[in-house]
Amino acid sequence: MESYISTELNVFLWSIISGVFMAIAHDILCVMTSKSRYSVFVCNVCDGIFVICASTIMIFVLFSVSNGYVRVYEFIGAFIGAFLYKFTLSRVVTALLTEVFRGVFAIFNFFLKILLTPIRFMYKIMYNSISVLCVSVCRIFRPVFSKAKRIFKVFRITLKRT
Repeated sequence: MESYISTELNVFLWSIISGVFMAIAHDILCVMTSKSRYSVFVCNVCDGIFVICASTIMIFVLFSVSNGYVRVYEFIGAFIGAFLYKFTLSRVVTALLTEVFRGVFAIFNFFLKILLTPIRFMYKIMYNSISVLCVSVCRIFRPVFSKAKRIFKVFRITLKRT
């Protein structure tokens, strides 16, 4: 009997830990989508990722700890773990994750800027050469087109008279 109770207590504690991990996954995805520039589609994808993570965590606990038996107190334990995390450590972890993501994105933007600098210079060179070419072609062909326009206008007038 004592072994059975300790096993069930072990399952309950693991379900509490899984609730904490699900809440941490929720905080990570909330920090990642906290910017207002994300579309509804991106937020829905992140919600789908959260559902997949939460399901994976619960399935892991169900199959590894409780040998595939579904018990009601496992879900209660997950809820208690998430509840305790949200009211104790959530603010600290969210602030820490915000700073970590801000630093990672700053480093990523710095390296992306370094990598894209040659492409930006090539774009400016190509844009300037193409714009100079287009301006010179327009200057050459503008008189030709204006003469052709006058000729077609005269031709249209003469066709109307006949």
